[in-house]
Amino acid sequence: LVGTGPFVFREYRPGEYVHFVRNEDFWMIGGD
Repeated sequence: LVGTGPFVFREYRPGEYVHFVRNEDFWMIGGD
């Protein structure tokens, strides 16, 4: 499921890019 991890899907442009942003509600703190 997109959006349940450390990043949330924001925008998709076919043949160009996929944009994700930080998920402020992600439960894990620290790490890489």
